[in-house]
Amino acid sequence: MWTMLLKEKGDAFHKFNNFITLVEKESGEKIQAFRIDRGGEFVSGEFNSFCEETGIRRHLIGPYTPQQNIVVERRNRTLLEMERSILKHMHMPNFLWGEVIRHSTYLLNRIATRVLTYITTPYECFREKKPFVDHIRIFGCTAYAKIDKQHLRKLDDRSRILIHLGTEPGSKAYRLLDPQEKKVVVSRDVIFDETKGWNWTRENSTQDGDGSFKVMIEDFGTHRLQET
Repeated sequence: MWTMLLKEKGDAFHKFNNFITLVEKESGEKIQAFRIDRGGEFVSGEFNSFCEETGIRRHLIGPYTPQQNIVVERRNRTLLEMERSILKHMHMPNFLWGEVIRHSTYLLNRIATRVLTYITTPYECFREKKPFVDHIRIFGCTAYAKIDKQHLRKLDDRSRILIHLGTEPGSKAYRLLDPQEKKVVVSRDVIFDETKGWNWTRENSTQDGDGSFKVMIEDFGTHRLQET
């Protein structure tokens, strides 16, 4: 399963082109058909012309009948439930929904499913090798990333506290969020504390009024889960 995030629906055609290139190179097969709803982004003139030129058949479902595309609709529901569960459990703000969707997709491809009889995971079915999962950490836990900076002084900090956002696509590194700078950081040298999470509380200051966030470390993680 692949998920691609869109800033706006007008990006659908460009993302679809990228998706075809990616999947066909990875699988060595050609996409012959795909099933979609009748959204305007999928029935545009450029979309129609592209499918006619490449010979890709489109299966358009009937209006207001999502049950005709039940596999995708059920998968969307699974992703949404995972997203909501992670955000609520770790008390994270909703603007991180895209990062949670990407991480949930990564997990679903690497966990067992009843659909496959002899091969347990979708990853193994597609790539013909077992997935490596030892690097997976709890989404939203605190992470201590090494500061990669030249000419550090002797008493300068050697690491900084960030938020774990999963793995960085296309690299053997982790994707982290600096909540104060509101920037994503990619680092390989990371130590995780999976018993700690972040408590995001909105500041009630009347001086700033910019809706900034105040960050405090509290116990979240998996402390609610007890082995029996």
